[in-house]
Amino acid sequence: MMRFELLVALFFISLVDAVVPLPIFGFIALYIVLKRPPWFLRLVLKIYRRGPQGRKLAKKDH
Repeated sequence: MMRFELLVALFFISLVDAVVPLPIFGFIALYIVLKRPPWFLRLVLKIYRRGPQGRKLAKKDH
């Protein structure tokens, strides 16, 4: 479910980025690089804890 929600969010951001002449993705990336928000680290760790089909990996697979 998380992957679907991320894809929907990215779709809407892309849509806004295409309509509005401001680089939304660039601003978001700049914010993440400069501020290093804790939610981004949690998101990345959550994504990489799962395997290719979204299943959690066993401890020995890490």
